[in-house]
Amino acid sequence: MINNFGDWFMNGGHVIVGFASIIISTLIHFLLIKERNWNIGAELLLMYSIGVPGFKGIFGGFYMHFFYADAMAASIGWPARNPFQTEVAFFNLAVGVLGALAFFRKDVWLPFIIVSTIMGWGAAYVHLAEIFEHGNFAGNNAGPILYADILMPILRIGLYWVYAKDAARKML
Repeated sequence: MINNFGDWFMNGGHVIVGFASIIISTLIHFLLIKERNWNIGAELLLMYSIGVPGFKGIFGGFYMHFFYADAMAASIGWPARNPFQTEVAFFNLAVGVLGALAFFRKDVWLPFIIVSTIMGWGAAYVHLAEIFEHGNFAGNNAGPILYADILMPILRIGLYWVYAKDAARKML
């Protein structure tokens, strides 16, 4: 049972906070620019949907899986003292750095989308297997993280398609 904000945040609430950060950051940026249209809005949403999770991967995924490995394992419904936590921490760090670069370099957008899609859909597969095979409904297994692992790649792929189509049109 979730009794406080810390428990809620640790058991999937971080996904909701991350998604809200993406939407709010995109809206603020969009309102602060002079030229506003659908393509620019999609491009900004794409940038923030890569960059925010990038920083979250560094300061959330890496930090939590490395320094609070046992608590993270428990929130996923896995046993403590499992070395996979260290591997996951460094994978989050690598993907996080790539995502954070999205604020400065558009040429990392597609590599981030490819890597994070494989990571997300692979994680979703494991989450679903855990649910169906072991009845694991832990907050970071069956909660918002499962939906994010499936839906965020779809969102990014769609937004990148809009961005690439617009960029190609501008080159003509």
